[in-house]
Amino acid sequence: TAHLNVSGGTYSNKIATDADISEAALEQAAIDIAGYRDDRGLLIAAKPKKLVIPYQLQFEVKRILGTDLNDPNVLKQSSIYDQVVVNHYLGSTGSDDWFILTDVPDGMKYFERRGDQFEMDNDFDTENAKFKATARYSFGWSDPRGIYGSQGA
Repeated sequence: TAHLNVSGGTYSNKIATDADISEAALEQAAIDIAGYRDDRGLLIAAKPKKLVIPYQLQFEVKRILGTDLNDPNVLKQSSIYDQVVVNHYLGSTGSDDWFILTDVPDGMKYFERRGDQFEMDNDFDTENAKFKATARYSFGWSDPRGIYGSQGA
C-alpha cells in the first residue's frame, strides 16, 4: 500500500480497506486503477485487463457481472471486466482474495531462461525407460501498478 515514487510520495495498488468481492468493490477498483499516476504525478490512463479470482468466487462473480436486478448493471454494460480468470491455486491461500491485472506495461513478468528440454534413456539390464524434462524460468514484476487486489474482508 505504500510503494515509493521516484519523485517522492507513495502510491497504492490495493483497495484502501480490504473488501470481499462485490459490485461496489469492483467499481472502486476500476476508479483507483484509472487514477494511477506516474512518478511525475501525471495520469497514465491505466485500465483493468483481467479479473483473477479463486475457484470459490466463480459463481459470485458470475452473479455480479452478469445480472441486471432492479438497476442496470454498469459493470456488465461497460465491459470493464470481460476477462475473468479462475485460478485454482488462489483458493488454497485465501478463498476471498481477488486481483486485477492492469494494462500497465512492465507490470508482471515471466522470464524463460531456458525452454523445456526433454531427454530419454533406456536401461539395458532392466528394460526400464527413463524420461526427464527440465526448464528454467523466473517470475516477478517491474511496476506494481500492473496488479491491483484485495485480501477480502
